Amino acid sequence: MLSSQRTHRVVAAVVGLVAAAALFGCAGTDLPKVRYLNQPPVRAVNDRKHVPEAPDENRFFVLLYRLDVIVYEPLLRFFAGNQGGRARSANSVGDVPNSTWFTDRGRLDPDVIRRGPGAGEGPVKPWTITGSKVGGAQLGLRLKDKNGDNYLLKFDKKGYPEYETGAAVIVQRLLWALGYNVPEDNIALFGADDLIIGEDATIEDKFGGEQPLAPDVLRSYLDQVDRRPDGQYRGFVSKYIDGVPIGGIEPAGVRKDDPNDVIPHEHRRELRALGLVYGWLQATDHKVDNSLDMYVEDPEVPGHKYVRHYFLDFGNSLGVNGYRKARPGDGHMHQVDFRWGLTSLVTFGLYKRPWEGQVGPRIPGVGDFDLGHYQPESFRGQLPYASFKFADRFDNYWAAKRIVALSREQLRAAVDAGRLSDERARDYLVDTLHARARKAARYWFSKVSPIDDVEVEQGALCFSDLWIANELGGEPANYELAAFDYEGAATGWTGRAAASASGRVCVSDIGYATTNEGYTIVSVRVIRGQEALPTAYVHVATGSDGRRVIGLWRE
Repeated sequence: MLSSQRTHRVVAAVVGLVAAAALFGCAGTDLPKVRYLNQPPVRAVNDRKHVPEAPDENRFFVLLYRLDVIVYEPLLRFFAGNQGGRARSANSVGDVPNSTWFTDRGRLDPDVIRRGPGAGEGPVKPWTITGSKVGGAQLGLRLKDKNGDNYLLKFDKKGYPEYETGAAVIVQRLLWALGYNVPEDNIALFGADDLIIGEDATIEDKFGGEQPLAPDVLRSYLDQVDRRPDGQYRGFVSKYIDGVPIGGIEPAGVRKDDPNDVIPHEHRRELRALGLVYGWLQATDHKVDNSLDMYVEDPEVPGHKYVRHYFLDFGNSLGVNGYRKARPGDGHMHQVDFRWGLTSLVTFGLYKRPWEGQVGPRIPGVGDFDLGHYQPESFRGQLPYASFKFADRFDNYWAAKRIVALSREQLRAAVDAGRLSDERARDYLVDTLHARARKAARYWFSKVSPIDDVEVEQGALCFSDLWIANELGGEPANYELAAFDYEGAATGWTGRAAASASGRVCVSDIGYATTNEGYTIVSVRVIRGQEALPTAYVHVATGSDGRRVIGLWRE
């Protein structure tokens, strides 16, 4: 049980959001019972309250983590039953407010995406090697540049030039454009003469042992990575994030020693929806150690500190993991997947699995990444991730509307940042990312009412049908509306409207209620062709600035 003090913090942190801020009153039996406070939807939450001491580091142990996500968590969910429900971090219109987890950056100029969250240039040469970290057969170097900034440098696996480095930077740019916190990553070209071995530099072997980094040892490791025809090496550099690292983000629960972390992670829309985003990007290596909580100082308030949440290391994306490791089920099955193992067993191997026949374009720099085998409803990474398992159609709708909103020019800018040599690779990735986003939108926009951007404009109720606004094709749409008061009683007003070419629809002369500050619920049913989608309920009330939308509830 939560203490009284902690309970008050929880309520204060999520006031105005869908579940916690909704008031349940004497609604009519035919309408959802949810009611909203008469205030504008929350666009930012204050989860930056001062934390005097850094929370404890969340240590990551690979074997224990695998046992947890493969065995313990699935069994726990099986015996506990469905512990889901709607996301608790969404505001009253279903969007995610700005926080230490997510920032709505609006519609970014392509040049801003191309540059990314930093200057878009990487470390200033020469680079001093301060240490190394070896993962398998690949080398990672810790660097300090001429300006004293620290970086991690990683390479492509030998024989696969530009694959992992390109994917890492492209996906980093796209996640940043979508609103997530990521490090400052860039592609870097350099020669051996640009590297200086620091006095105390050591090398770490795969067993965790360390020894001084001698020139001949560095040369032997550089021999394991690709070298360009011009003699330069290519890698991607990730700038160290300011602050104190305190370990990865657990996919479920909260960080108990962070007073700002009050919503269980599996109930955060921005984390649930990340499953669809990663599926779109075929980013299959999501686990705790590919995320990072940072204890940071507020740049505008010296001495004021809190925890900020980052995602990182995206090299196993865009089909690179499946291609490089000859893993044909990449994006469709876990490393240990009882579902597909059992299916193959009971059908004696005759069942054709969704990924069979999937191959990439065989263009240098592009992995096994295509449109035909992409299934937006059933993404599976290498390991299960609890937050993704809790995602519902409302979470996935929110993710789909964000990825489909990225224009071809914005996608091109992100792909350009990967600095792939082959123009065919760049064109293919832009085309495939664009088509996969539209496929995801078609699927999830058919599961909920895709009306959005709802506003009252000079008394008229206006909304955008995102299916039409994104030109997803299909049958024309019509809309049936009716008005109800706070108690759920019909006001007697009904209306109809037809779709416009732009997808923006405004309906005038609404029969608004006159009681309870004009609290009115307008039901909007989208009928596309002969199919009626689940109803959306727009909640309107009168405030100091006139009538305004205070909530949107989707059936």
